[in-house]
Amino acid sequence: MNAWLWVVVLGLAAWAAHWGADQLLTPLKMLRKQWGLTASAGAGFLAIVTASPELVINVTSASLGV
Repeated sequence: MNAWLWVVVLGLAAWAAHWGADQLLTPLKMLRKQWGLTASAGAGFLAIVTASPELVINVTSASLGV
């Protein structure tokens, strides 16, 4: 494929990731305040939530012997 197409796709993916993070910021802040978590505990919660899909895939693969 053309290199310019990949540059455009990469740019769109970076923009989409930034937009998605901005969309999640306000609800996560409200959830953190509602649960009474500190900023560092909120960051830890976000890290766990972010890693959970990969963790589930790895555990499932290991249990199925794949």
